[in-house]
Amino acid sequence: PVHRASLVDPELHSPALIQLVNARISAHLVQHIVDSVAGSLGLSMDLSLSLQDRCNLQCSLSSFRLFVKNFLPRSNVTMPIILSSLVYIERAKSRLLRCVTINELEVKKIFLVAMVIASKYTNDVNLHHLMWEECKMIFGAPEIAYFELTFLACLRWNLRLSDADIMEHYDDSFFEDPAAMHNLQYSRCSVRRKPPTESLFPDARDRCPELDSPSSFSSGDVSLPPTPVSAKNISPS
Repeated sequence: PVHRASLVDPELHSPALIQLVNARISAHLVQHIVDSVAGSLGLSMDLSLSLQDRCNLQCSLSSFRLFVKNFLPRSNVTMPIILSSLVYIERAKSRLLRCVTINELEVKKIFLVAMVIASKYTNDVNLHHLMWEECKMIFGAPEIAYFELTFLACLRWNLRLSDADIMEHYDDSFFEDPAAMHNLQYSRCSVRRKPPTESLFPDARDRCPELDSPSSFSSGDVSLPPTPVSAKNISPS
């Protein structure tokens, strides 16, 4: 079945979708997650970047790859949660890039919060304690709640998932060698990385100066409060 709580006959779904949601965690899946998140957040390798920036980017992506590799088995997440989180990151990317400075630490936070939201939505339960332990290694409970509300605002509370959304992430390589996790090797960069709190890339407003103008923001943009707020202060539009 697509999900243990699903009331839809599996025969109504394509065999490829059933195969995808039942895929095992593998090195190929980890690489797909890194590539998907990097692509959504504008962190793809660009030859126009300087050598130093390319090396910093490579180090950042290698760190994120290692983080994902360690997080997936320890948090006991399922394939539907992983796929849903990638859909949400892609869906929210345009607003996320306007309100979050993308750096190594923020990429991990965005990925974790997307997983939290996907876990709650697909399972209709509170966060699994194993995933919670992993999240607390990155940020505290109040910050998780704030980031979750921010991400939901960027999604415009649109959590709907379709077969087509999930199938965007279908890759034949997921089924080639599902037991290859322990053989995964990560490249290292000899150039010293910048601290996680320091942005590895220009702020969104630096890349797009017109974003500084209030008139450039339409009603569809997200305006973030400077400090964490309670859930009652953010409502869907």
